Amino acid sequence: KEIFSLAVGICKYNGGGMLQCPQAIVDDGLLDMTVIHKLSRWKVIKNIKRLFDGSFTRNSEVAQFRGKQFSVVPKQKMLVEADGEFLGEGPAEFKIQPLRLRVAVK
Repeated sequence: KEIFSLAVGICKYNGGGMLQCPQAIVDDGLLDMTVIHKLSRWKVIKNIKRLFDGSFTRNSEVAQFRGKQFSVVPKQKMLVEADGEFLGEGPAEFKIQPLRLRVAVK
């Protein structure tokens, strides 16, 4: 199937407040992946506000997954971005790397 949007994250929010991974738990050690299969323009317009409350996941075109690692291998050109920054073209691999970020709190 063709894909309209695919998001992988540890947090619920992206893109200015969209709940694209609404079931994500930041400290569970897992990634959440939400796949929105190709939609008609009308269906995108009709459902855009549902991205901000997470209810879009009830559409039959949406699939959600949870795991420690995901590989995305497209059949055609796929652009990859992280937090709004262009990273290049797919394929792409996403995985949890525990204890890789050190944070100092004062």
